[in-house]
Amino acid sequence: MNYQQALDYIYSFANFETRPADQQTRADYTLDRMWALLAELDNPQERYPMVHIAGTKGKGSTAAMLTSILTAAGHRVGLYTSPHLHTYRERVRIGRRLISEDEVIDWLEKHRPLFDTFEDLTTFEVTTALAFDFFAQESVDIAVIEVGLGGRLDTTNVITPVLSIITSVSLDHTAILGDTIAEIALDKAGIIKPGVPVVSAPQPAEALSEIQRVASEIAARQTIVGRDWTWKLGSMQPDGQTVDVQSPARETLRLWMPLIGAHEAVNATVAVAGADQLRRQSWAITPDDVLVGVRATEWPGRTEILGRQPWVMADGAHNDASARALLATVNCLLGQCRIVLIFGASVDKKIDEMFGVLLPAAAHIIVTAADHPRAADPELLREMAGRRGYSVETAPAVGEALVAAVGGAEENDLVLATGSLFVAGEARFAWFEHTGQPLPPCDPPKV
Repeated sequence: MNYQQALDYIYSFANFETRPADQQTRADYTLDRMWALLAELDNPQERYPMVHIAGTKGKGSTAAMLTSILTAAGHRVGLYTSPHLHTYRERVRIGRRLISEDEVIDWLEKHRPLFDTFEDLTTFEVTTALAFDFFAQESVDIAVIEVGLGGRLDTTNVITPVLSIITSVSLDHTAILGDTIAEIALDKAGIIKPGVPVVSAPQPAEALSEIQRVASEIAARQTIVGRDWTWKLGSMQPDGQTVDVQSPARETLRLWMPLIGAHEAVNATVAVAGADQLRRQSWAITPDDVLVGVRATEWPGRTEILGRQPWVMADGAHNDASARALLATVNCLLGQCRIVLIFGASVDKKIDEMFGVLLPAAAHIIVTAADHPRAADPELLREMAGRRGYSVETAPAVGEALVAAVGGAEENDLVLATGSLFVAGEARFAWFEHTGQPLPPCDPPKV
């Protein structure tokens, strides 16, 4: 088995990431297979402590920052996230080291006979089992685990963590998680475990009410960012921003962070509050570790400045709330610049709501599609924009859209590629290729 064959095998299982939400139901999600699979692997998830992170927005950034803080403190930290920008290997890492191609191959070859005894396994179940088992083999001190979708019935929710974190909750995946903020928050609160501390980001009132109710019912100590921990934005530059984070004891840390935007300042505060909860459990983490860890965070594709003259930014905003946060960051950083928008989205997202936020801000619009099975057809996007009164250009691929946008932009314009993380990832790759920069680690082309 080579690496391409390994990927083909992983993706041969039921892959909900490539299936539109309207083709899924809550009944598709169950923990039974995952419990059985992990039992056959001797329950690797029980061999080291974990932090579990759910949320609609910001959970990846929060996971990356907390991992970087723990790494700066000298701990060996596993990080499991999804989806990936460029390579499947990004999903499973220790500190900044991605799992290698050979490690993926070796693990699959060892356990393939086991998988063949199961019916209806999913790609995400196999990947989660790989992560849990790999972290055990590598003797991590702790692992930071990002929920894939929702919380209560997410494949990762077979763990009893030492800390639960819930980042910002908004409407997304409504066909599966519920039609209201309260229903979605209740599902995400399903990761909270009896007696295990929980940190929550600031939430809409109806979301916070559900999170607090669940935590109170099972005696999970609550820390609420915005109430117990607060933050104040400082200066924002293209390469990062300063944030003052204040603890419940009114002690202030001035952070410099490479992720920009008010929403990322919130995520940083959640990560710092999480680190403090771990410190209270006797994990060795100092204020200097927090400063160094946040500063060293690497989490590309989120309000990421790729180039200047013209400005080029890639961001994975995939709902209207994320789109508003993105534009707020752009306005704070660049003022009222002329925006050339490159937009592509998954067909099951609330595209019209994102259009309501993004299209009025753009001077020129190119709609396109990422190389992903759920990508909306550019012609559909053109028709939707037309119904709103906007004339748009179409491009069959993100890379082609980026080259055209940059070629036609003036030096003070912003070329903004957004609408999904898949678009952000392809825009990053196209930009590096266009400018002759070293390309990121990438999976081989599909065959």
